[in-house]
Amino acid sequence: MNRKALKVSAGFLFAAALIFLNGCDFAGSGRPEILSIRPADGATGIDRNTDILITFSEPMDPESCEKRFQLMIGARTVFPSGEEGLPGRFYWDNYSQTMTFDPDSALGSHMDYSIILKSGMKAHHDGHSMNLMGMRDHGLETDSGIISMFNTE
Repeated sequence: MNRKALKVSAGFLFAAALIFLNGCDFAGSGRPEILSIRPADGATGIDRNTDILITFSEPMDPESCEKRFQLMIGARTVFPSGEEGLPGRFYWDNYSQTMTFDPDSALGSHMDYSIILKSGMKAHHDGHSMNLMGMRDHGLETDSGIISMFNTE
């Protein structure tokens, strides 16, 4: 193989590798993930007028996320069965990557609360569902999702 052909082959291989690596999902799942929850799991002394913010790795389908969210009174270790969460309103940023839940009234003083997030929230663009891997490190993991707990001041 002559020198010019070797350079062309090496250039082609380099370009192909860049294209391949750019398209790979090194996070492993190819599915949306939770980047942060505020207040964070285990947070204490949270202002009673706080909003709950959940930031995702990509734009999400608001309806699927809102259906799988609950804010509950008390420190929970299992998912509520048939119970309603606290009432409130949802707001989204312009990119549908941050969901804000604004409770209808101030939270109670010196009380524990649990943020319930069920698996199955869907990405906006491709409909991929978030699995439990996408929720890791943000609360108590269960078979159905996560429970992130905090208490108020």
